[in-house]
Amino acid sequence: MECQLRQAYNACGCIGWNYPQFEAGGMPLCFGTKTWSLSSKCFEEAMANFDAGPCECPRACTGSSFSYSVTKKEFDLIKMCYLKNATELVSWLLNSSDV
Repeated sequence: MECQLRQAYNACGCIGWNYPQFEAGGMPLCFGTKTWSLSSKCFEEAMANFDAGPCECPRACTGSSFSYSVTKKEFDLIKMCYLKNATELVSWLLNSSDV
């Protein structure tokens, strides 16, 4: 992503307000300038038209994928409130089939 940001910064002279800064002392933001609409449009277009060719990236620069899962259990709030301490609560949540 740093290479993509550098290309956009070099093309437009500013960086989006919602992107990480990578230069010491910061970089001019496209947000909040007199030419906000022009510089912001330039930055977003440069990010969208990114050319990874000149970049030396250790992994794919254009994206990452992650897998995830969601687990859900219903639990008895009344029973939970009568547990004595956090250790007992955690043990009960992890091991109880009637949670």
